[in-house]
Amino acid sequence: MHKPLVLSFLVAAAPSLFAQSLTEKIDVSLVNVDVTVTSHGAPARGLTRDDFEVLEDGVAQNVTHFYAIENAREKTAALPEVAATQAAPPSPPDERFRRKVLVIIDNRHMSVHTRDVALRNLEKFINESFATGSYDFSIAMIGDGPHMLLPLTSDKERIHGALAQIRDVVAGRAMRDTYKLENRTARIMDAVGSSSGRIGSVGSTTNPSLDSLVQQSNRMQSSIDAQTTYQGILEIARSFANTSGRKIMLLMTGGFGYEESPLTSSDPALSMQQNAGQTRIRSLLVREANASDVSISVIDTEGLTPSNFGADVMTNDLPQSGFGGATFGSLNTGSSPAGFYWVARHTGGQNFTGNFVDKSLRDFDLASSNFYSLAYKPGHADDGKYHSITVRLKKPGPYKLSYRSGYSSLPIEEQLDRAMHSAMSVEMQPSSIPVNLTTGPVKAGDAAGSVLVPLYAQVAAKELQFVPGNDGAIARVDFFLSLFTESGHLVRTFRTVREARAKNGTENDGNFIESHALQLKKGAPYRVVVAVHDQVSDAVGIRSTTVRF
Repeated sequence: MHKPLVLSFLVAAAPSLFAQSLTEKIDVSLVNVDVTVTSHGAPARGLTRDDFEVLEDGVAQNVTHFYAIENAREKTAALPEVAATQAAPPSPPDERFRRKVLVIIDNRHMSVHTRDVALRNLEKFINESFATGSYDFSIAMIGDGPHMLLPLTSDKERIHGALAQIRDVVAGRAMRDTYKLENRTARIMDAVGSSSGRIGSVGSTTNPSLDSLVQQSNRMQSSIDAQTTYQGILEIARSFANTSGRKIMLLMTGGFGYEESPLTSSDPALSMQQNAGQTRIRSLLVREANASDVSISVIDTEGLTPSNFGADVMTNDLPQSGFGGATFGSLNTGSSPAGFYWVARHTGGQNFTGNFVDKSLRDFDLASSNFYSLAYKPGHADDGKYHSITVRLKKPGPYKLSYRSGYSSLPIEEQLDRAMHSAMSVEMQPSSIPVNLTTGPVKAGDAAGSVLVPLYAQVAAKELQFVPGNDGAIARVDFFLSLFTESGHLVRTFRTVREARAKNGTENDGNFIESHALQLKKGAPYRVVVAVHDQVSDAVGIRSTTVRF
């Protein structure tokens, strides 16, 4: 009898070169809050630092940095240290204000026609945006899971190539297909139950037990579809961790988030359980996005769809028409605008539900290019906790504010650790330290059907920042290793801290080498991602390789 294969890391013993004695570096960080302010649907301009009030966990904070961004360009900058009688010098261009947009095509919840129309409008928008040069774009798709098609780039040809790849993929199961499947099944069950019976409404037949089975099946499929998309967005948000700039995720979807009212459900307990599950995953998504300082904007590509439901399903029901609402008259009833609005609102994004994708994209451009950037120094060190943020305007008026509702107080190494849980981290993370990955001779593993693969991660010593000491120089490095399946499923992560020692004057000689033995399933492809973080310079290096033995 074969033993079950256990995927694991066999960590090589740390050489005597390393120790654990370097004093922790003190990191002074600022919390950035980008605030979009609108009045009567238009950007509200002319506000100053004194017009804003920022609270963390209910405690007022001193805003030390303030910038007003108009049309993606810095308009003003003010620091409290500058005296009122002294004109502040113009600030240099800040790369933090350059928009880095990761477009997510939810191929799971759009029909082919709707998706292709949305892609045509998106391509036109991207072509026009290159005239201003204020964007970097990345393209991802959600099907059976999240797939990164293109990392951040300003190369127009590569962007169009990534969108062309999406067109070659058959669109997934749209939420409106729930009704099509249900109607076909309802007719069959109705014929079995009673030849004279008619369909009174969707899912209503003369066989209550079969009708309940269909409802539960549709409810289960809708819940799985929504969870797959939510999980995909969450993983993509993690890949944005530790990336600089004004980070925006633009989700283009046909609508999802099935939330049935327990009052009208045939199974109230199950309905409440599934609704609670979707609420939990949305809350987690908001926290992950805020921890990565990335806003989420959503464009509902289906728009508001009126319909005569009785005619659509060939029954003599009275017409029940609606526009994007939770009524049988709307073909888009699977859409949950409230859920989208909730996610966008708490991450500082926007929710666009109009009928015209091109106009939604223009509105997105306007909202993302006009905002106020505030920063403050919290009264605590990085504590790994999630803190709430509240922004208020002291100035009265019909203003609407959009900003992230919280942040995670995490140092760079913790942000990098979060990113290493996503297979897409390599494409999204900045890398300034060259990392070389090699493998050694492969041996048979302990488990049946497994192999043991030595992996060596090498960094030139000259790339590390050494600190002089009494017994020589020391460089302290955070080392991360993640193992993913070919489809991007996380198998295992490993993290440690190493210290490299060198004699004074020889810091630039030789290489920093970390070795590990990976126990893998024979013949299966895996993706290995390795990252290093210099604790003194905060420089990061990240590299991946695919192994199959």
